[in-house]
Amino acid sequence: MATMPAYSPDDAARYDRTAEPLMVPLAVVLADAAQVRTEAAVLDVVCGPGFAARVAAERAGPMGTVVGVDPDAAMVQVAAGHGAGYAIEWLQAEPDRLPLPSDSQDVVLSLHGMTALAQPRAAMAEALRVVRQTGSFAATVWSPIEANPYLAAYQRALTEQGATEAVEVLRAATGCGAEQLTGELRAAGWHEPARREVTLRIRLAGTIAAATERLRGMPWGARLSTDAALEAARSTLTQLTEFAEADGSLVVPFRAQLVHAYP
Repeated sequence: MATMPAYSPDDAARYDRTAEPLMVPLAVVLADAAQVRTEAAVLDVVCGPGFAARVAAERAGPMGTVVGVDPDAAMVQVAAGHGAGYAIEWLQAEPDRLPLPSDSQDVVLSLHGMTALAQPRAAMAEALRVVRQTGSFAATVWSPIEANPYLAAYQRALTEQGATEAVEVLRAATGCGAEQLTGELRAAGWHEPARREVTLRIRLAGTIAAATERLRGMPWGARLSTDAALEAARSTLTQLTEFAEADGSLVVPFRAQLVHAYP
């Protein structure tokens, strides 16, 4: 049920490295919104390399339980590599067929995971099955591309390169908006879905080498040739000069939609 290409082990490891500066702050916002508490049982759906699961494990503490589920074998392998210091169970499974008992979780999280699914409603219905009546669901999705300067710069740069497939993957990764997500939650049986926009200003290395590695770490850049990635990264940086700092880094606003619902 995935819309994103499968990751190779190298691609998954690169995504883990390059996305961490952005995704960990978003994971903190997500865990705050979900009110992950000590001793909570938490499920991270479409966990990727486990950014949200690791934040949740820190909040839940040694008496809590955290499960990270992802359909992609390479992502689960990378996530499991962060095992030291985290009591997290990593499972490779489809999000619409979770190998978990009903009424077993206090919180279900998904950090941009719903955008990777062709049929998010089925995953939301399955999340509803495993969550307790006192529990909650919280997820993030990207705000529209035009509201995100870095993503908009990626889209223009990839279009300039004629990288049609990469542009399609980028659009798919940002295609599940908050309005669709809240509608799917209602249809799956969740109640009181609410949404709000979150803006984070993220500092990123501004060198060509860092920008190229960052692009190749994203699902829309993973299949680019080295030369194409280099040129697209160069174009991306040129478009983002207004966000450049004196030390050569970039401080770029990233906007996401935070969605919350109850059983």
